[in-house]
Amino acid sequence: MCTSLTLSSLDQHQFLARTMDVPVAEDWHVILMNQLTWQPALATERSISFPFIGGGRQVANRFVMADGVNSAGLACAELQFPIRAVYQSNLSTTKLNLTPQDLIFWVLFEHDSVSAVEADLANIELVARPWLVGDKIFSFHWIISDKNGECLIIESTKDGRLVVNSELGVLTNSPDYPTHVANLTTELNTNNGLAALKASAKQRVLANEIPTATNTPTTRFLYAAIAKLGTSQPLNHHEATNWLFNLLDQVAIPFTNDMLEHANYNFTHYQSICDTTELTYRFRSTMPNEKRTVLRFNLTRLLSLYPHQNFLLK
Repeated sequence: MCTSLTLSSLDQHQFLARTMDVPVAEDWHVILMNQLTWQPALATERSISFPFIGGGRQVANRFVMADGVNSAGLACAELQFPIRAVYQSNLSTTKLNLTPQDLIFWVLFEHDSVSAVEADLANIELVARPWLVGDKIFSFHWIISDKNGECLIIESTKDGRLVVNSELGVLTNSPDYPTHVANLTTELNTNNGLAALKASAKQRVLANEIPTATNTPTTRFLYAAIAKLGTSQPLNHHEATNWLFNLLDQVAIPFTNDMLEHANYNFTHYQSICDTTELTYRFRSTMPNEKRTVLRFNLTRLLSLYPHQNFLLK
C-alpha cells in the first residue's frame, strides 16, 4: 500500500511526495536513469528526451522504478491498485503497447508536462502482459504532477481508462479515485467544490479531528486529503518538505516483527519528495536498522556527473 500527494509552497515550488509500502522486504535505491534509449517490454527501443531520478530497485540487469522527477520538471509515482486494475487483453495494432511497469518510463522519459502526457494517452494501450523481468502482471494506478502545479490521475479498470485532472492531488490504493473523493465529500459533509472542502477541512484540522490513518487506503486518503486541504500553504520549500515528511510519517506503516509471519502485510520501505521546481529528489529510508536520514539529490548536477548512463546512487 502507498500514499502520495502534491503540494505547492508560497515561494512557487511544486512537490510530489509518497510513501512506498510493499509486503516483501526489498532493497530500494535512488537511481539516475540517464541512458540514450529505453526498452518497453512489447516494443522496440525508444529515444529518451528527459532523463530522471527516482526510487527503484534492481532486478537482474534491469531497474524497476516506482517514482521520479525528470529534467523537465515532471514527476510520477505508481501506486498499487489491487483488484480494481484491469488492462486490455489483446495487443493493439495501431498504438504503443505498454505493460503497467512500462508506463512510468513512458511518462518521464518522453514528456515535459501533465498536458503533454494527457494529449499523448490516446496513442498508448495498457495491456495485461508481464514486464521485461518476471512473469507477474502488476496492478497499478498513477499520479503525475509538473512544475506548473498540474496533477493527473490515471486508472485502468473494468469500466475503461479514467484520466482525472485532480485539484485535490492525493492518491492511495484501492478503491478507485472517484470512490475516494466521494468518501471525502461524505466525511466533510459537502460536495460544493474545492473551496467548501477546504473550509470544512480547516475546521477539522483546527479541532484536531482528522480521521486516524490506519493500514487501510481509505483512512490514509482521508487523513492526507484533510490535512492538506485544512493546512495553510507553506511559506517556502523548506517548510513544505518538513511538512510533507511529517505527514508521510502519519500515513506510514511501520514494520513489526509479526509481519514476517504474514506474506501480504505491507510496510513502508521509504518516503520520497520530488521537487519539480528545483529538480531535486529527497529520499528517506524507513527500513528497520537504517538511519532515517533525508538524502537530497540534485538532478541537474547528476546529469553532468554521469552523462548518458544509469547510476545507482544509494
